[in-house]
Amino acid sequence: MKSVLIVSALLLSAAWPSQGFARDFGYEKFADAVRAVYGAGYGAITPFDDITSPADDPTRRGEGYPGQVWNFVSVPGRNHGLIYQHNDVYCPVPGGGPAPIIVGTTQFKNWLYRTEIGLTGDFTVTGATANDVVFKLSALDAKYINSFGVQILNVKRYYLPRNDLIDATRQATTACGPGFSYGLTTTLVGDVTITVAFQAGIDSGIMANIGQHIKLNLNLHSLAVRGGSDANPLLVFSEGPKIFAIRAEPLPLK
Repeated sequence: MKSVLIVSALLLSAAWPSQGFARDFGYEKFADAVRAVYGAGYGAITPFDDITSPADDPTRRGEGYPGQVWNFVSVPGRNHGLIYQHNDVYCPVPGGGPAPIIVGTTQFKNWLYRTEIGLTGDFTVTGATANDVVFKLSALDAKYINSFGVQILNVKRYYLPRNDLIDATRQATTACGPGFSYGLTTTLVGDVTITVAFQAGIDSGIMANIGQHIKLNLNLHSLAVRGGSDANPLLVFSEGPKIFAIRAEPLPLK
């Protein structure tokens, strides 16, 4: 389990640059798809996050449990979606948060994002700049990629009754002090498979390097499995459970 991060407002301000983040075209479309599948209020989380099994974390000190307070940065998706960017800056309920209700929910199946990069290695998306990325890959790397496929199965929803949620975030805010902007209200967790299709003839070293970047950027721990053919080379990452989407509300919750 990762260390619990309880920090002062000063440390928080240092961890979150005021200039914001590059536009991420892959996550923008993924966020729109998350909203389409799970409804308004749900946002994609970047990078994907780990959640500790309730059996291994009985006091729910690890990240991802409803009732915790976080300092997300939220940015819009391509159309109606929402992206929550995080840096593992969160604070749990002191003494242990309430046990969440865990239920099965809709699977996220067969979603495909085709990269929007021209032959010269430039983004073709309206309003693009040189600092923009695709799932955190620069255009120089992403130009070798034809598509990202994302499938998330065995999806579970973690949530709390409203009164318990308000009480938990109030306790966390009191214990952790100022600087936290959101209360985590719902977490979506599932087994993630990401299939990256590359251009034919890609050098194996370039492919391996991009695969390593994808693994680090999306907070994946599994080894990439190479598949497909010379005409359609693939890298496949499979792992779970991962937090891939959440609902969060500005503090204080009412």
